[in-house]
Amino acid sequence: MNHWWAVEREPATDRSGGPVPLVRVFTEPSEIATVLSKLERLGRLVDAGHAAYWVPYQSGEAMPSVIQRVRQRVHRRVPVSRRVLFVCAHPTRTGEELAVPLRDVSMGGLSFWGPSDRAALRPGVRLHGVLRWKAGIDLPVELVVRHATSIERGTPIAIGCELPKRPKVFRDAVDRLLHPRSQCCRADPHGLWNLFEESGYLSLSGKNAADFDDLRRHFFEAERTLRPYPELCGVFSAEGQAGLDAAMAQVRMWQDSWLIYHVARSRRPRLFSDGRHQPLVDVYTHAYEHVLEHSAKWLVTYVQRAAEWSKFIHRDICEPWLNSGLASITGFSAWEVSSLGGCCAQSEFDVRPALPSEFDLIEQHLRQVRPASYIEGTGLTARELANRLACKLWEERGVPRKQEVLVAWRGGRPLAFAVLDATPVGLHLYRLTQTCRVFGFVPLERPLLACLLDAAAVWFRCRDITRFIYFDEEGQPPEGTSRARDLGPGWTTIVSAQLVHEYIEHIIDFTTPVHPLLE
Repeated sequence: MNHWWAVEREPATDRSGGPVPLVRVFTEPSEIATVLSKLERLGRLVDAGHAAYWVPYQSGEAMPSVIQRVRQRVHRRVPVSRRVLFVCAHPTRTGEELAVPLRDVSMGGLSFWGPSDRAALRPGVRLHGVLRWKAGIDLPVELVVRHATSIERGTPIAIGCELPKRPKVFRDAVDRLLHPRSQCCRADPHGLWNLFEESGYLSLSGKNAADFDDLRRHFFEAERTLRPYPELCGVFSAEGQAGLDAAMAQVRMWQDSWLIYHVARSRRPRLFSDGRHQPLVDVYTHAYEHVLEHSAKWLVTYVQRAAEWSKFIHRDICEPWLNSGLASITGFSAWEVSSLGGCCAQSEFDVRPALPSEFDLIEQHLRQVRPASYIEGTGLTARELANRLACKLWEERGVPRKQEVLVAWRGGRPLAFAVLDATPVGLHLYRLTQTCRVFGFVPLERPLLACLLDAAAVWFRCRDITRFIYFDEEGQPPEGTSRARDLGPGWTTIVSAQLVHEYIEHIIDFTTPVHPLLE
């Protein structure tokens, strides 16, 4: 994606009388093409890669003194062997073939050195051809030229192209080039389980490996069910000589949001101590670039307060962005509640599913008590709740995903509501994808909370879910402890996907060892 801005010759003045450069921003291809052609007639355009400077000839027409291009890359690029060719019919010369080596590729497209004939490969031209890949494989592709850049007149032009349609075989090949040290959805589930045990992941929240024995079979089943659908879920792993070094998973929990979970790193010593974090950095980069490919708008993480790594990686990065609307941090206490009891039939409260007309009221209340990023990131907008958009995405692929909103009434007045989410058992070993969030239109009283939790237990039990997680965000723990287990405090962190590249840089900075001379 290219943005051009120009600084005019004559600066304007601000209110204090000081000079202010006039800046125009060009983003539309037609505007950019018009400006560049005009500049080329009047002067010489010197392209320095990161910027293009206009060196004027003598002319009576006033033009900007400087024009600069700022590139904002949507996709990370990687160099490719020059043996890989793009072959197509020449766009302007009948009967001729264009066969050019690639410069680099990304998930969104590729670039190659084209002939010096700029008109033949101008932005907007469509090219139908094949990628002559390694091992003699030909991949049919359709390209759209997005930019043509030359360093000096008469030199080869760097042609940047977009792939509107990306064949799976192309995406798989590029994935291996972008992520040579990690893999997506190819780890052995038994190897993942062994990593969870060895890394200590199954010892969080006061638990131990034996507490998960009843979920082992469900975990393998959930892995088998979701693995064919990378648009819903991805498990990313880095393998070492003695087994998996690191792993993590991402699941499309809501329409526009992906939840990171099952982050684990082997405790085995590595040959080079400086590289001990590298496998985890590899899987983080792979996972976040994956969700960008699948239209992620929000990145959601549940951070346990006792987990130092997750706090530094996922919570600390949010703080500078809290006032921008691009991030939020919400504290909670997690309670694992049994669904094998509970019935509020004799209660003073009437609990029933929300009506379509009530979702706007629910969203209006939430916007008074939660930031917009929280509401959108956790799928709590009226549109998503009413239409169950996430559920439709999953169920279209035959994967169960349920959601319900229960409203508690008394005397014809709504007092509180609970938002219930459920995915297949075993998807998350700590059951953080089978959740209940309770919000009060009025201050929550213990009887009101108990009634909603009882109704939630019935709802989960009807779906063969024996335990669920209640997120206490209001300082209202469940009454009694016979049915509930305290898993400890934490935060829900939500970050806009616009910040993915800053996120990855933050992880790299945090994991890069400091040279002893700089300490």
